[in-house]
Amino acid sequence: MKLTGEAFPRLLATRRLADDGSEYFGAFLNRTAVRIMIDLLNRTFRLRTCDIPIDGSFVVPCTQYYARRCVAPCVASLCTEPEYEKQVELVALFLKNERGAFRSEMVKRIEAAAEELEFEKAAVLRDVLKAIEEFWDNPRYQLWLDDTVDTYGFDDEDAALSFFLVTQRNRRTLGTHVFRSYVDPEFAGETLGGIIESMYQFYAPREIRVPADFESRRKLAEQLSQRFRREIPIKVVPQRSLGVTAGRALHKKQDELHLSVLAKPETVTETAANLKKIFRLAAVPKQIEAHDVAHISATSFVAARVVHDIHDRRTAAFEYLNSTHRHEPAALAELVARRDIKTDSEIGLMLVDGGKTQLNAAVEALGKTPRTFKVVSAVKPPGRHSEISHFLTEDGGRIEFDVTSGTHRLLLAIRDEVHELANSVHRLTRDMAGFYELAGVLPSIDEAGRQKLIADVGSIRRITELPDEKIRKMFDGELARLLIRDLKNYRNGNSVDVLPLIVPIRYDEFAGGAEDLRPILTRGGK
Repeated sequence: MKLTGEAFPRLLATRRLADDGSEYFGAFLNRTAVRIMIDLLNRTFRLRTCDIPIDGSFVVPCTQYYARRCVAPCVASLCTEPEYEKQVELVALFLKNERGAFRSEMVKRIEAAAEELEFEKAAVLRDVLKAIEEFWDNPRYQLWLDDTVDTYGFDDEDAALSFFLVTQRNRRTLGTHVFRSYVDPEFAGETLGGIIESMYQFYAPREIRVPADFESRRKLAEQLSQRFRREIPIKVVPQRSLGVTAGRALHKKQDELHLSVLAKPETVTETAANLKKIFRLAAVPKQIEAHDVAHISATSFVAARVVHDIHDRRTAAFEYLNSTHRHEPAALAELVARRDIKTDSEIGLMLVDGGKTQLNAAVEALGKTPRTFKVVSAVKPPGRHSEISHFLTEDGGRIEFDVTSGTHRLLLAIRDEVHELANSVHRLTRDMAGFYELAGVLPSIDEAGRQKLIADVGSIRRITELPDEKIRKMFDGELARLLIRDLKNYRNGNSVDVLPLIVPIRYDEFAGGAEDLRPILTRGGK
C-alpha cells in the first residue's frame, strides 16, 4: 500500500516500489483480505481517490463525497488541508499496525470533540474506532506478516536461475512469488542473499527458510533483526526436507513458471517506441487519448474521454458529456468533434473502444484538419467485454492483441479506464442528481452552509418556501440578501441546474501491477 507524496495524499495498492517521495507499507496477504481492507479504509477514512489538482476551490464536491467515500478536500468549506492530514495520519498508523498508538490517538480525538460539545463528530470518531477494532478482531483479516514463515526454493533447469518464495501462516499458504535472475547457478547463494536483502525493506516474517547456506546468511539475519527490533532467523532447510504444504506450493509455482511465458517489464521509453513501431506513427508518442460511450438499452448516452501521459503513467486530462444523440457513433463523434486541437501536438494515438463503425465515426468527426496522430479502435472478443481481441487501424489494417506485450496491456488498461469513466458518469448522473439540486437553488452560499441549512430546515422544498423575514433572521445582512435573491430566481424558473460532478477514481496505482486488488465493493467506481 502506497501513500502518495503529493499534497492531499492518496492511498493506492501497488506491487512496484519507486523512489518517488511516497510512503510504502506492507507487504499484505492474502489478496481477498487486501481488497476488503482497501474498501474498509476508503469507507472509514475517506481519502481521495482522484488525481485531479486540489486547492479547495471547487464549488461542489464530486459524487464520491455524497457516497461517503471522500472527505472532499476539493471544497475548502468541507475539509481543510490540516483536517485531511489528520486522516492521513490515522491511515498510516493503521497500515503500520501500531494498534496502541492508533487507539490512543482515536481516544484523544473523541475526548477533544466531546469537550468542544461536538457530539456528532465524537460519535463519528467512535464509529471509526469500532470499525477498525472489528477488522483487527476478525481472524480472516490478519494481513500483517510478522507471524508468517517465508520459504525459498530454486530451479536452474531453464535459461534463468529462478527462485520461488512461499509465504505461510501455520499450514496455510498466503502467497507465492517468483524471482528470475540470469546468472550462473554457481552464484545462487549470492543472488538469493541479494533478493532477501532487498525484499524485506518494509516488513519481515517470523522466520526465513532457504534451500542452501550462503556466505552472508548470518549477517543478513542480524541486519534484519536490528532493522525490525526482533529476532528474525534465516534457517537452512533443503527443499527435500520441506513440509508437505510448503513443498507442494513450491512445486506448483515451478510448474506455473514452466508453463507460462513471462514478458520482461517494459520501460516507458520502450513502450513509447513500441507504439510508434506497431502503429506506424510519425513520431514517438507522449500521450494516448481514449474515447468510449456508455448507455442503457440505446438510451441516455454518455461519451467519455481520457488522456494518458505515457511517461508519467497518469491521467493527464479527462472529459465527458451527456449526449442528446440516440446512437453510439453519433455520441462518440460529438465528443471527438469538441476536442481542443491545441493539445494535439502531445497526442500520438487516439484509441476508440469499439469496431469499424466507431472508428469511422471518430475519423469523420476529426474532419480533414491536418493532424499528427492516428486513430485505432479496440475490438472486444464476442462475450468477453473486459478483453481486446484486436485493433483496427484507419487504413483498414488489423493488429492482433498480444497478451505478452506490455504495450498492448497498457492500451487495455487505458481502454478500461475510459470505459469505467463512461459507465460511472452514466450511473452517477442518474443516481446522484438529488445531492446537487440545492447547489442550483442557492449558489450564493458555500457547500458547508447549504448542508447545515438543509439539516436545520429539513428538506429542499421547505428551503424554497422560506419567507424573506425568516431568512433575514437566520443570516446576516448581505448573505441574507443574496439568498433571498437566489430563492426569487428559483421561484421564477431562473436557477441553474448543477449536474453531478464526476471524476475518475483509482484504488490501485496505474501500471502498478495491482489491478486485481481493486476493492470488491468499489470496482468500477461504485
